[in-house]
Amino acid sequence: MARNETITVRPCIECSDNMTCVNSQRKFCSNKCRRTWSKWNRIPNVACGLCKTPFWVKNSQIAGVGKMVDVSNFCSEKCQMDGRKISVCLLKEKLDKEPNYARGKYPSGSHKRVAIEVIGLERIPRGYHVHHRDTDKQNNSPENLVLLTIQDHFWLHHELGNAVLRGYSKGIISLDTIAEKWTSDPARVRKLLPLKVTLQHRDDFLVADPKYHD
Repeated sequence: MARNETITVRPCIECSDNMTCVNSQRKFCSNKCRRTWSKWNRIPNVACGLCKTPFWVKNSQIAGVGKMVDVSNFCSEKCQMDGRKISVCLLKEKLDKEPNYARGKYPSGSHKRVAIEVIGLERIPRGYHVHHRDTDKQNNSPENLVLLTIQDHFWLHHELGNAVLRGYSKGIISLDTIAEKWTSDPARVRKLLPLKVTLQHRDDFLVADPKYHD
């Protein structure tokens, strides 16, 4: 033993297992015990998405921070599994009630057909992509689609990222906030983000693609 080393044996305050401490005031035998203790002994900052039991988690782990809005925090594995089952049932109900979502009238992968039907085109013009505004590729509702140039499409994802795009489409983040804080080209953001196929016109793409009828 090195000089001035103090070895003590004390129980973990979470699981009560004995642990050997060398020159330290450790309270937990593992990170798992530390997280479990913090979950139930700190001031709660979230509620379980299923049973509504309040508990504590790190701010970076709170559902909705850079994630889909409908993601929930759960207090236990049981609540998490039950919550997933309920989410599947709700999704099935949504598919039945909203024919424009996923496998209804506009099934997954049919975003191009939806876009050209709404705008009145025969095909997607050269140099254009169909962009999903909320980044959910299964949501092919016309309100969620917009026809963008390849350059604008790639720039939008690279400049803002999916989390910001989802936040804007869900109304969590305002256009002004994105333009002022999260982009190097505010004018381009203000032009592209509000667009959707329901606001786009056929004539604009006929001019942009002179070889459209080839």
